[in-house]
Amino acid sequence: MRNSEFGRRNNAGAYAYVANTPLQVPENEYALRLGPRQQQLTAVRALHQRLWAYLAVVALAGIVIAFTTLSLPLISTLWIVLPAVVMLSIIRSLTKNARTHSRVQRIVSFYELGVARLRHQWQGRGISGKEFLPKNHVYASDLDLFGTGSLFELLCTARTGVGRAVLAEWLLNPAECNEAVERQIAVAELRDMIDLREDWASVGGNALDQVSSSAVQDWAEAPSVTFPFYVQALAIGLPICLIAMSIFAHMGLFGDNWLWVIAAPIVLEALLAAVFLKKTRLTAANLVLPSFELALIVPLLDRLEKENFQCSLLKSLHSRLTTS
Repeated sequence: MRNSEFGRRNNAGAYAYVANTPLQVPENEYALRLGPRQQQLTAVRALHQRLWAYLAVVALAGIVIAFTTLSLPLISTLWIVLPAVVMLSIIRSLTKNARTHSRVQRIVSFYELGVARLRHQWQGRGISGKEFLPKNHVYASDLDLFGTGSLFELLCTARTGVGRAVLAEWLLNPAECNEAVERQIAVAELRDMIDLREDWASVGGNALDQVSSSAVQDWAEAPSVTFPFYVQALAIGLPICLIAMSIFAHMGLFGDNWLWVIAAPIVLEALLAAVFLKKTRLTAANLVLPSFELALIVPLLDRLEKENFQCSLLKSLHSRLTTS
């Protein structure tokens, strides 16, 4: 019995030793991945500066070429096309490099915040979630669930308002035992999938990094704003009618009355806009935040669809995503 106890202790010690090797310690792994990403970010910034310098040189050369071709009739003006093409190519490269910079910057921030959490330096650097704090809750205030330095700020790495609202709901309402166990199993599987979490951190933009509202969920659950069919027809037909009337007026078909003919569809458009102004403003307002958040959710879900999971909870979520 003592031998078996000694063996168990040795196995536990061996497991602890393996689990704490440099590549298995989260802080070491994050730092190992952070270094190359920081070097890549530095290289991207250096390339961006060079591209701006190239653009300035080409723009100056284009001005010189344009002045020369206009001053000397012997030189063809087609020479202006050359710097214009080069400038367009540089602008295209600048745009592409800017997207790369944003993506790498988000990855660097992901690892930096991860290291900060592991070193207990995360307070005030994340999302406080104070808007989720209910006024009368049994334990939310006592346990500092929300606010600066709160549990929510420590845990929350969600990129969308929907994700943050779900995390807040989980903290405020305890789950059943079986559900909590399933979540822990899913966390254990996701814990080692650093590439997947890096991809999640890299996609999309930063427009919603400080927005905590559940924009998409609120938009999906809100009652739909509908317009009568004749309004939709007029909204399409009146601009077409205005363009056609303008063309006919330019051709001289209306004579001296062309101004009144063109004014008619303009006045009708103004009346239509005034009557349905409240509805159109509501529709536009309801689409602003969801449009940004959907632009972020789509690549996240697309990345999730390509992953293969093992635990039942993640398999269920994956199945619901890919079949409906």
